Amino acid sequence: MFFDFGPRPYYQSTQATSSPVAPRTSVLLAIGQSNMVDQSSNDNAVPWPTNALIMDTQTLGYAPAAAPVKWLESNPGVTANWQTGAGQLVKHFAIKWCAANPEDTLIVVPCARGGTGFSGEWVASGNGRLYNETIRLLDQIFTDHPDADFLAVLAQHGEADGKSNNRAYQWCATGLIASIRHRYDVQALPAIWGEPGPGARFSVTSAPGYDVVRTQIRDLPGQLCHVATAREADAAAFDALTDLDKLHFDQASQKILGGLHYDALATARANTTVTLPDAALIWQTAGEQGWLNYNIPTEGMDAGDTLVILAAVHRSSGNPVIQTATVNGEAATMHLQESVIQGSRLGLAVGSVTLSAAPVGSTVPVDLTWGSLPLGGAISIWRIRGGASLPAGSFGHAASLGPVSVDLAADVPGTVLMLGYAVDTGQVIDFAGDGASLAEGPGNTNAAYFTARQFVHGGGAATVALNPSAAPNKVCGMVAVAVG
Repeated sequence: MFFDFGPRPYYQSTQATSSPVAPRTSVLLAIGQSNMVDQSSNDNAVPWPTNALIMDTQTLGYAPAAAPVKWLESNPGVTANWQTGAGQLVKHFAIKWCAANPEDTLIVVPCARGGTGFSGEWVASGNGRLYNETIRLLDQIFTDHPDADFLAVLAQHGEADGKSNNRAYQWCATGLIASIRHRYDVQALPAIWGEPGPGARFSVTSAPGYDVVRTQIRDLPGQLCHVATAREADAAAFDALTDLDKLHFDQASQKILGGLHYDALATARANTTVTLPDAALIWQTAGEQGWLNYNIPTEGMDAGDTLVILAAVHRSSGNPVIQTATVNGEAATMHLQESVIQGSRLGLAVGSVTLSAAPVGSTVPVDLTWGSLPLGGAISIWRIRGGASLPAGSFGHAASLGPVSVDLAADVPGTVLMLGYAVDTGQVIDFAGDGASLAEGPGNTNAAYFTARQFVHGGGAATVALNPSAAPNKVCGMVAVAVG
């Protein structure tokens, strides 16, 4: 269930300015993990700007910004161990911003915690305890300062997720950004994302999983408007940053990184247009966000677009199949609903809805009902431009303990969308086979792995296949659909 009670009506837009400009209060949200908290020592010779305040995440008060910064506790509302750190990245961002806006007040919301990733912590749902705490703190700030501008979101993140080869990282990040924009009614809120330190210098982040996360972070500006990465402000400067302990940025690099985030703010504001292909994977979950309700970004959606929902999930008993699906209040047609027993029970489903109107706001709700709630799995949502149809015979499914293939009888050219899924409790399952992999990685329960793929076929019947790297000890299956 999403931790989202709708837009906050008191948000003041930062996009329009007039002359003369009255002094204003701006809110800067700083999220992420240890490289945002900052593991280096504070440079006391360089003070925080006098027009910067920091919210105390424990008392909910406001004080002149100073080091050390009190960040988040590990389990808000349960523990009492607020993490502290120098926070020089956000300090040097604040120095530049406050110098450019000397009459204004900047309130920093320090929402970061070392060693944290999306699963159970930052995912934008009721399961994301640090995301939920961030929302609680932002609600309090905008209650205390109802006329404040929401300046930007700064994120320095990815190290924890890089350890797990999380190929659904970008969808978690876009979901977080879109959910914050929706809640505070600001579709153009700039978001600046930082990545783990360069692997050539930071030996801990040289493992392959970190490159998977880096690639997805660098792809974020192509998925959502008003998003930029710190590295794109100056790639050479970022790649020259140095480490404290092979994982964390040292003091000198923290200062540079703060400047890169500040420079990327202008890039994010200028990123007003995102062009997605006609057939685009627009959202993916590997079970991170519950099973009933999702808020997905509206970027690239328009009236007449067809959204296709593919689901491959599992449980040991019952009927883990989507029964009904609605997108933005419009009921989807369910084309395939199949529960297959093959070592375990696998539920496969295809649904589609053609939007009658362009979505309003930065997210749309997706609501699902199930025969039985899954234990784990993956859901892909694809946006097909131009009122695509799903002809009879254009969708199919298969399940086995080895390679799986699906025959599609539709005698039409078009794009084939696929979702493959395997459950194994003792080994990592990778996939080879047809199509370009757009998302691939672990699911959320019982060592479950998935791949979302697409390719264009030239017409006539099509057979598509996926090959797991090893025979899973539970189940392997796929669902495919040809979109004409």
